[in-house]
Amino acid sequence: MEIVKKQNQMVVQSNNLVEAYYDSDLTATEHKIIRYAASKIKSNPDQFPTVSFDVKEFMRAGGLKGNAYHKKIEIIGDELSGKRIKIQNDQKIGWFPWLSSLVYDNGTIYLSFNTLIKDLLLELEGQFTKYNYQYIGDMRSSYSIRLYELLKQYAPIGKRRFDLLVLKKMLGVDGKYKGYGQFKQRVLNQAKKELDRKGKLIFSFEEIKQGRQVKEIVFFIQVHEEQLS
Repeated sequence: MEIVKKQNQMVVQSNNLVEAYYDSDLTATEHKIIRYAASKIKSNPDQFPTVSFDVKEFMRAGGLKGNAYHKKIEIIGDELSGKRIKIQNDQKIGWFPWLSSLVYDNGTIYLSFNTLIKDLLLELEGQFTKYNYQYIGDMRSSYSIRLYELLKQYAPIGKRRFDLLVLKKMLGVDGKYKGYGQFKQRVLNQAKKELDRKGKLIFSFEEIKQGRQVKEIVFFIQVHEEQLS
């Protein structure tokens, strides 16, 4: 039986990928599968674009228990195989599916990344954000995972400012929460509660208004020193 070394399961993404727009919000499990597969690519780049791993291995890496993932994998595959990201760089815009295929066979997941996003996962040349997969493995909220990545990217600076509409696109909720109050309660406060509980990266935020409408959000980031590396 393979023993997963949690401390070595590093997720590394280009900053363009961290800042990508999601055309729909991924579930927490979908986020985790993509990032766990990305950590496998990082440890063995020659495997790109296809990696395989046992569902039990995936669960151990996040400290998960039970049989839920075996039962849900078909639903996860149906949903995840059709989801895309939008990458914008200067005047260039591209829309890319995450995956070219996802196969589940007798307890093993075979996941093939879209080869067009290779440079966003490999050959990063300094412009990247990395963290240990174990840290997000037991997160329940997909928004906690995405906000953690976006704030981790700016952890050395300690502050990050977003246009509200841009932030919604990065989280994949553009058009989902039309009222700011709903977005604040179901996304920001939920993520803050979960990250506060974990304790290694916490944040507060300030709302910037034009008239009565919230237009921008400024996040103030506090993080343990070891998380900056």
